[in-house]
Amino acid sequence: MNSSLMFSVDAWFYIYFAIGAMVVFLIGYGIAKKTQKQDSGFSFILLMSVVLFTALAYWFNGAAREVFMGTLPWLINLVFGGVLLIVFLAGSKMIFKRI
Repeated sequence: MNSSLMFSVDAWFYIYFAIGAMVVFLIGYGIAKKTQKQDSGFSFILLMSVVLFTALAYWFNGAAREVFMGTLPWLINLVFGGVLLIVFLAGSKMIFKRI
């Protein structure tokens, strides 16, 4: 395999997080624009981002075990991911207030 494409498990965690956040935001934004209701779009973003983060945390738990990641790095990554989720939701809410 190409070594430039080899990322660590925690790097994949953040890559998947970013991709999921972009997709969820774009769909939620589309819902808000189509329905002209900011609450509908943000509710979608809130629900789907929590569901996706839970699924991502479940995946990360298994992947971290396979590479024998220590407990502290695993916990730090999940806590930081939770903080990023809160920042993402707060930023989305601010953007939706301007729609």
